[in-house]
Amino acid sequence: MESEEFRDLRQQGKRASTMKNYSQAIAVYEAALKMRPDNAEVRNDLGYVYYEHALDQAGPNWPSWESDLTGRTPTEVLRELETALKLISSGYIHLTVDDKEGVQLATTKAKAVNCQVYTTPWKRGAEIHILVGTTKEYLMRARDSFMAAIDIKDAYAPAFQNLGALWMKIGLRNVAVQNLERAYKLEPRNEDLARYLQQLQEQPNLITTYVGSAE
Repeated sequence: MESEEFRDLRQQGKRASTMKNYSQAIAVYEAALKMRPDNAEVRNDLGYVYYEHALDQAGPNWPSWESDLTGRTPTEVLRELETALKLISSGYIHLTVDDKEGVQLATTKAKAVNCQVYTTPWKRGAEIHILVGTTKEYLMRARDSFMAAIDIKDAYAPAFQNLGALWMKIGLRNVAVQNLERAYKLEPRNEDLARYLQQLQEQPNLITTYVGSAE
């Protein structure tokens, strides 16, 4: 049974999140977790706050910087990334590179300056997904919170749904779909999710991101 104090903390967290007072919401949910560290719902809600805070830190544009560098030399790829890193202090950089050396140079450079880097490889090159600054910090905290919720409750659909939304947001479509499909299997009455998965099947190149939600 949840205590009255614990229920009150959850309500405070939800109100703060709705008002976009992310720092307060995080503090409240962390206080709730000190009382109930094994509560999957609160870990999921905390993850959602981190996710929203990360996007807020990125500003109005997503991706924050996007460049199609097909046909460019490795030196040009590196120069483009260096320019992006100078101008983007927090956000998401997406590069399309069709040269393996260029992919390696860009990946090494981004990691060297403490970015989170994911790649979606293809025959000649890769899509490079780079998270920068506080956007990186809060998205990784969101990821860890959703995964912690799943560790506690492995049949918890909202955490799989939110994790899928996060991966889709940063361009990792395959792993995103795996998590969204898992969420739908656990919650087959989720009509919004069903429609989105149907869209993905009908439009393989659909890039619209899926929005997660708090519990």
